[in-house]
Amino acid sequence: MIPYLPLVLLCNLMIHELIGQSRSASPTAASPGVTECVTTRAYPADCCWCSSVAQSDRTLEIAQIHASTGIVRLINIEELKEVLTSPEIGDAKIVIFSLVGETRAGKSTLLNIIYRYLACHQQKRWRKDLALHEWLYEREDWNGMRHIFSTSSMSRAHTKNIWITKEPFMLTMGKLRNRVAVFLIDTQGLFDTEGNSTVDSQLFYLSSLLSSTLVVNKMRRLDGQLTKTVAAYTLQMTSAVKSTSLVSAGKSKFLQDLVFLIRDAQFLDPYGWESGKALLQAAFPRSDDDLLREMEAAFQHISCFLMPNIAFNTTNLRILPSTLTADFGPQVQKFLDKLFSPSTIRPKTFYGRPITAREYAQHIQMVETFMKNGSFPSVQDVHEALMGQAVQRTSEEACNKYRYNMDGSVLNSVDVLSEDTFDRYHVAFVDQAKGYIRSSYLLGASQQYITDALEIVNLCIEKARKDYLVKLLLQKDAAELKRKNAVAEEANRKAEAELDKARVTINQQSTVMAQEDSWADAITRPVKLVVLGVIGFGSLCVLYAAVTCLGKRCIKT
Repeated sequence: MIPYLPLVLLCNLMIHELIGQSRSASPTAASPGVTECVTTRAYPADCCWCSSVAQSDRTLEIAQIHASTGIVRLINIEELKEVLTSPEIGDAKIVIFSLVGETRAGKSTLLNIIYRYLACHQQKRWRKDLALHEWLYEREDWNGMRHIFSTSSMSRAHTKNIWITKEPFMLTMGKLRNRVAVFLIDTQGLFDTEGNSTVDSQLFYLSSLLSSTLVVNKMRRLDGQLTKTVAAYTLQMTSAVKSTSLVSAGKSKFLQDLVFLIRDAQFLDPYGWESGKALLQAAFPRSDDDLLREMEAAFQHISCFLMPNIAFNTTNLRILPSTLTADFGPQVQKFLDKLFSPSTIRPKTFYGRPITAREYAQHIQMVETFMKNGSFPSVQDVHEALMGQAVQRTSEEACNKYRYNMDGSVLNSVDVLSEDTFDRYHVAFVDQAKGYIRSSYLLGASQQYITDALEIVNLCIEKARKDYLVKLLLQKDAAELKRKNAVAEEANRKAEAELDKARVTINQQSTVMAQEDSWADAITRPVKLVVLGVIGFGSLCVLYAAVTCLGKRCIKT
């Protein structure tokens, strides 16, 4: 091996020199002259997240703020819906993790860490022994290192509008390890004194509507002003829901998880969820209990997490072992494990039922429809619209069940049913269809929804019943025609049989007559010959006598 050592060293030197000269080139392109020495890689081989980060254009802008009016509008929704309804993702449950908070508070930096965390767990299939260093730190040995969510060291805001990851991370949840698609959302800075409160309320509003977990990122402490602002936004969103009589109290929480993440909480040690819970309770004094009740009425679950400093010097921060504080890594892992581990991950739900990515696409479409019509949808707007769709969809499913059963029992029956039998089938299958409506967990949120669905089903079934009665009459007519055709065919068959029998009899008689004629001819032929012979002999005798007499007369003369 020693004679080959200089060649190996030479190859390594050439590779490092060529890589350094071609940083602007494509990372997947092979360097000329070194392909025979070594196989080049676009990213380090031992990196579990680099393959995801290496691909460019991994986020999609889904909301923009109009520069002059300050109105938020959705964009690129069709492209997002294509992803949500694709065969690979459409049937999976969905998690939407949204991060909002103050400007320059490290939201995008944290999202990049979460991105690496999810990428590694997706590749490793949630291996419990996944080490912290495998996903937490950036790679110094990779020239192609990039951030999915753009960051900046400037003091002004860097992220604008709302962005979502284009492709989800496919994880699992629960004991059955059901598939769940995880998307991340980054939002521009909110709650700033220099910001526009109208824009902030719209962005917070939209993030809450779209997300399953909404994280409010706050630096150093949870102050009263922030909690009042969040409570005011949620009150605006949910006031219509609480005033309606159609939503039961136990299922009216359309919004899901609200998490206050207190960053750089160096004076609030110990860190973690339990300390956050105590801080959350302390942040709402007795005089402001109404604020907490407003948020509790809107969100299914509210929690708080205390996070230590990420670094003591955040200028041009790179996430490396040498720059981070010792407590940050373990605490951020504890924070993310609670949110994304298979046993605790919480997908997007509607009335307590986890929805699929395909159903979430309908949710997005509904929000976009309201915004295109010039109105920013309230929770009640979206709620009523989605419930209207659910009522219609469930009613159609119930009616289809009725049709399916009737097709099997009426149309595919060997014998034509009597009217009594038809009515018995009809009543039984109507009861099954209505039972399907009443057993719907989603419609069970209100008796009014069940009543509306039953009315739709009754109309559908009544129309279907008339169709089946017409088909039953047509079946009877077809059966009667078939019977008559069978009788006619039987008569024709008998006539043909009689005709065949007559033909056989005639043939037999002809054969007998032919045989009789042959026998008679055989008997009369000798007689005829004898008679002819006698006649001939007699004729000869007469002729002879005549000749003899004539001869005698001639002699006498």
